[in-house]
Amino acid sequence: MNSVMVSYDIPESVKCANPSGKFRRWGIRVNASVWIFPPGRVPSEDIADLRSKGAVVHSVEFAEQAQEKILELAKRELRRHSRAVMKHVEERCAKLKADMVPAEMYDLGTKVEIYHKWRGLLSQARRELLAAEQCALGFAVSRDVAEAFDGLKNVLSAEFALATEWRQRQKSKPLMEVLA
Repeated sequence: MNSVMVSYDIPESVKCANPSGKFRRWGIRVNASVWIFPPGRVPSEDIADLRSKGAVVHSVEFAEQAQEKILELAKRELRRHSRAVMKHVEERCAKLKADMVPAEMYDLGTKVEIYHKWRGLLSQARRELLAAEQCALGFAVSRDVAEAFDGLKNVLSAEFALATEWRQRQKSKPLMEVLA
């Protein structure tokens, strides 16, 4: 059994959710709607669901001699994706933290909204990391990409700690001070 490339097209007239979120934990994205899945990890039920709803789906199994190149592509894509998620998290968190600096000027609702955006961003990034780790396991390249994942884990841990600390400080203030 070899890696499989799957491409799909969801016509505008078809009411079907894009499967990219689900596919991320099983394979690597080559471009917008082309994915490569490791042997035995093709999400057949999701592909059948796409087809049943009217999407056009093609799949091609790679030759045995292509497997080494597929593994290199998987490692490169997993590293690239981890760096992209880490950069996004760092940039967005910096903006949210900057919004919190003048937080004393905000009402409680705005402060809570900023906090929830921060936590939501971090939760989404954590889901991306877990999906990437599952994908790396499927391609059996976890050791090769561990360093990229560790960097993202460190950023997430630090940001979760800061968000939690900020929230605790807000909770410990008297209500009148928070509302001021």
